Amino acid sequence: MTPKQSSSGPNIGVPITAAISSTFLSGFMMSLSAITMPVLMGTNTTSSGFLNQWLRLFQYGHVSMPPTALSVASLYAFAAFRKRADGNKHWRTYAAAAVSTIGIVPFTLLFMLPTNNIMFEWQAAETPLALDRVYQVAAKWAWLHVIRSCFPLMGGVIGFVGILREIES
Repeated sequence: MTPKQSSSGPNIGVPITAAISSTFLSGFMMSLSAITMPVLMGTNTTSSGFLNQWLRLFQYGHVSMPPTALSVASLYAFAAFRKRADGNKHWRTYAAAAVSTIGIVPFTLLFMLPTNNIMFEWQAAETPLALDRVYQVAAKWAWLHVIRSCFPLMGGVIGFVGILREIES
């Protein structure tokens, strides 16, 4: 009986999981701007109805997306630390993917928080607002969200580049 040959290829299970997860997260996030917001804006006839639905959308997203981004960034960070400990030169690529993926948090705090706060104030207001004014701010939110959705996508692209470099090495 001959001994079983083992492959000494790169250990890329964690980076592949992270890259697939970050691109999935990006697609999920992008669907809110590309599908959900147009549906909400096309079916509401009152600003209060729209703002209530937007708030619910925000709440669900707030509960799921930052923790998912943190989890994916943690996978990339784990891969980076493990690769660095093994002397693998590609560790920086996975570190960059981690930073890009978790970039949704500072982007939100720096660029989206003012728009979010306007929408929160309007949702809590007693007086109905003009629907076209609400939709203007909602459209701004949707475009900012498109930009924010690109952070985990970029993390996925960087992660896949790291994986391909490891396979080639």
